[in-house]
Amino acid sequence: MKPSEDFWSDEAVRCAIIHDLSNDLAVIVGACDLVGTEHLTQSAWERIRQIRATAMKMAKMIATRPCPIAERGVESISVSGEADQD
Repeated sequence: MKPSEDFWSDEAVRCAIIHDLSNDLAVIVGACDLVGTEHLTQSAWERIRQIRATAMKMAKMIATRPCPIAERGVESISVSGEADQD
């Protein structure tokens, strides 16, 4: 099997990226909330609002497409990295 066809590798990488991206988006939203408590010009506040809205939109898109490994549970993955065939 070629590495590019390795189901476990490709799926694990996608899930890691999804997880990391979700965390980063949460940081962006939190930072926007904190900055939003500062005294800002109307223009700056609008930019912060747009950034926050975009991060929330992306987070919601990710949340509706969860990682397949998480849906199946870790038990469905063998130590060798191939899906169990039970």
